[in-house]
Amino acid sequence: MKSPPLEGGEGPCEILQDAVHSGLALLAGGRGEGGGVGGVLGLERQETQRAPPEALTFLQGDLVPHTNFTHTFLKSILTSIDSKDPVVANAWLETLLDVIDLLPKEVIKDEILTLAVSKGQSQQVSARLAACKLIGKIATKFEPFLLKTEVVGVVQSLCQDVCGEVRGSMCSQLAAVARGLGLDATKTHILPELVDLCSDEETNVRLAGINTVVLMIPLLDD
Repeated sequence: MKSPPLEGGEGPCEILQDAVHSGLALLAGGRGEGGGVGGVLGLERQETQRAPPEALTFLQGDLVPHTNFTHTFLKSILTSIDSKDPVVANAWLETLLDVIDLLPKEVIKDEILTLAVSKGQSQQVSARLAACKLIGKIATKFEPFLLKTEVVGVVQSLCQDVCGEVRGSMCSQLAAVARGLGLDATKTHILPELVDLCSDEETNVRLAGINTVVLMIPLLDD
């Protein structure tokens, strides 16, 4: 799935406006195979079993040093998100996403960034879905140069994934990636992907694209 080149002379907001119009036109023509509107907009939510909150509580209350946490609890969390039980794996993934905000940048880079890139290149759909969430969470934690060299290629690959669920999930994280990259890199690396996703063959992906356009407009207007 190739992203269309950006046309010369058009500003990013105009390009996204055209993409939204195309996506809405496709939505008006049918629901497609990607699921209903409610699931993407968050109107239909499934309750997710969450992992025990002890790890997060320890960090929030400064009950253990970050170094000890990294070598004990974090290692256990990273192992648990690879559980063969999808409910258990997802619960620990959500715990990891909560913990990330409390970790030092060097730990996020050494432990989480590497994990996100690895999962983004996995053959397993569940791993690639996890990568989308992880990338969205850490995208604003680093300098733009690091994101361009380490993450952008994986983001583009996930935006063009053969699985519509993965494309939709990565699309939902593009606003966070754009904030981390900055305007110029976003126009070069992210905008073409978003334009393509707004005209995706699956309804849920097009809806995710339109939602992301709304979130990205303030950045592009700066």
